[in-house]
Amino acid sequence: MLTCGHYLSFLSFSPGKPFLISAGSYSRHISVLNPFDGDYLGTLSDKALSHEGAVAPVQCGVWLSNGQYFISGHQDGLVALWDMQDFKLVHTYPVRDAEDVLPDRLDLALSPDERRLASSSNRSIHIWDAESGDILAYITRDDWQSGAGHLLCAVLQWDRETIVGLSNGAIVYQWSTLTGSLLGCVQLLDTSGHPSGPIGFRSLLSPDGTRVCWVAKKGPKGVVNVSEAFSGRWLWSGVQHAVFDVRKIAFSPNGAMVATSSQDCALRIWAVDDGRKIAERVDPCRAPALNVFSPDSDMLVMGGWDGTVNVFKIKDLIAGVV
Repeated sequence: MLTCGHYLSFLSFSPGKPFLISAGSYSRHISVLNPFDGDYLGTLSDKALSHEGAVAPVQCGVWLSNGQYFISGHQDGLVALWDMQDFKLVHTYPVRDAEDVLPDRLDLALSPDERRLASSSNRSIHIWDAESGDILAYITRDDWQSGAGHLLCAVLQWDRETIVGLSNGAIVYQWSTLTGSLLGCVQLLDTSGHPSGPIGFRSLLSPDGTRVCWVAKKGPKGVVNVSEAFSGRWLWSGVQHAVFDVRKIAFSPNGAMVATSSQDCALRIWAVDDGRKIAERVDPCRAPALNVFSPDSDMLVMGGWDGTVNVFKIKDLIAGVV
């Protein structure tokens, strides 16, 4: 178990060297740790960004597959590329409109070939050349249906040349990454085949953009659901969490598992295909705030509200030995 000493706003596992990114909403710095022994390796900061090098809290981030570069998205709208060899800033990504500087919610997506980067907020989507930072496409709220709500998350798909976005109006959109034009949209359906109500921020697209995991309220409890993204068809519902406040949803990179955690101090892992609960861990002393899979889907990193970080092997969670 690692202790970061502050509330965690973000965790991320490197695909290259054993780096763990830990971002706290109070420290305003991004710490780099060894996830296996807890050694502090460095801090991502740059005085060109803000006073004394501090940056706004991290909301999201993506790694390039070699682990050499990390891209962070911050609560003030900043998107920055970092060189993880020396923990230095390479450059920031420009925005088309000044209103995009302060998004209510930010998400990042990297295309499978890692050439393009997309950011989605409640106001717009930017698509950049990941290396140079040049803006390739720009999509505004006028490009999706009025009244459909804010965008929650996005996934870039290289084979389809599309970006898939999910709004809290329970609508899944597809846009062209080449032109930014809207290609189509579908409404998520509930268990009876009727249009789902608003799904809030407790939702996530799978890494390939084909599945949506969302949480529905049933009394004081939260029910985990998975639907097809392109048809909106409901697939399965999971066992209820004891309280509705599901804090974090994470898909495994291989798309086979989805992990959910909530204030009932429970971490649950589900099979995406059929909804089987394949692992459960309850820690009455610590409510998990964050959970993220390792790039090979063999480990899960869980962060607590008290700043503690645990690294588990998936096989141990399934066997119930941790």
